[in-house]
Amino acid sequence: MMTINEQQAAIVRKIFSAVLSGKSSTAIAKTLNERGIPAKRGGKWNPNSIRNIVINEKYTGDCLFQKTYTDEEFNRHMNRGEKDQYVAHDHHKAIISHKEAEAAKAIVLQHAKEKGLRTKTGKCQNRYALTGKIICGECGSSFKRRTHYCTGSRYAAWACTTHIEDKTRCSIKYIRDDRVKLAFVTMMNKLIFAHRRILRTYVAALQDSPVDSPMKRIHELQTQLAENKEKRDNLLRLASQEIIDQVIYNRENNVLMSEYTQYRYEMESLTSNISSSVGMLASANDLLHFTEKIVMLDDFDAELFDRYVDRIIVISREEASFELKCGLSLHERM
Repeated sequence: MMTINEQQAAIVRKIFSAVLSGKSSTAIAKTLNERGIPAKRGGKWNPNSIRNIVINEKYTGDCLFQKTYTDEEFNRHMNRGEKDQYVAHDHHKAIISHKEAEAAKAIVLQHAKEKGLRTKTGKCQNRYALTGKIICGECGSSFKRRTHYCTGSRYAAWACTTHIEDKTRCSIKYIRDDRVKLAFVTMMNKLIFAHRRILRTYVAALQDSPVDSPMKRIHELQTQLAENKEKRDNLLRLASQEIIDQVIYNRENNVLMSEYTQYRYEMESLTSNISSSVGMLASANDLLHFTEKIVMLDDFDAELFDRYVDRIIVISREEASFELKCGLSLHERM
């Protein structure tokens, strides 16, 4: 049973109202942060989080199932038509009417179109390769792309959003776009040169990581879940035949449902850990095979960057840490 958290629902209603009044996602996020209203898990609001709320069907009482799916190797994927999706209308009590939600969504999508953004399953992606990938090592905020002008010329740069808003809260200054890209090229060339020493050793270490024990526990949990369901079905049959009264049924069913929840939580946690390990190994193997065959890079390649880099942590204007999707973190000078 999904129930409304009225305190948080009030914030959701204010967000929709602000969008419908013409305010931008950036302005709404700034207002919420200034008022000290925490976002999900106590974090800060940003334009993406505002947009994601507006396009989420759950606030209208509907529910879209199978937005993501897990493959045979326990890797999680966004569902882009590979699997069927199902919509349950009036699945739970609504916070926002369909009419308001559709109007707000249309405004958000129009703003995204005007800014050169495109949407994929609710996510807004910028036209720049580094967007959303650069994180401030001092305050944890994301970096924003800007154009700087100097003695008649201009160049692209990235600046910490917190530093832009208040320099006293973060001392990390801007970094040049071309230097970040050059640092990526330098890092990749080092991996190409030393792939035997670095990547082969790393892949071997990942392959040696034991997965038998978690998989064995998952199989045990699957058996326990099946037994739990059988007990609940038997209990329901006894109650429907009036062999046991409702009080006994409720008490025993609550115990079984508590066990079921614990089993599901443990299994999902184990599956997530295995998926992460399998994903890192696959990415590490992919990177190793690439570096074995390629010659040294001359220029920045946006496709390669997106393929191998999870994010960049800016330590200072002279140094950054490239966190790769395979699990490696490599420092590089800029």
